[in-house]
Amino acid sequence: MRPSDSIRALFATTLLFQLTAMLGCAAGSGGAASREPTENWNQQRVTELAGQLETAARQLYTTLYRDPEGQELGMENPENSLVGSIQVLRESATSLHGKLEAGNGRKATLGEYKRIKELSRDATEAAGFTDMAMDAKSGMQAIIGLLNQLDGYYGAY
Repeated sequence: MRPSDSIRALFATTLLFQLTAMLGCAAGSGGAASREPTENWNQQRVTELAGQLETAARQLYTTLYRDPEGQELGMENPENSLVGSIQVLRESATSLHGKLEAGNGRKATLGEYKRIKELSRDATEAAGFTDMAMDAKSGMQAIIGLLNQLDGYYGAY
């Protein structure tokens, strides 16, 4: 392994741990994370956040898709790759935003939100095994930040 490869591996591992911590994947003292919302439902605010999530997911997908080193990100097999995870996340974010714009509330959109959280964890895990450009890392952080805000309305999943 070349020194630059080991530095990249260390950086990727560090990023994975940071993103995992940001997602709140670690459960304290063996108990499950709270799934109860901490904010009163606000249809307008949740719809706005979902729109921002959709935009962030689109931008991240475009960034990854246009990456000249896309083959390293799994472009040859997108269904089992970071790009594939982000593509499905983007589609789910679009669906969530559309449902919220149509007036569907928490109960009707909770399943879609849970799926997005699962996809974000998959993408975070996949990101730990790739050498992503800095703008892609920023895109992942933007998505995680929006999901953290939406957790207040949906509960932590």
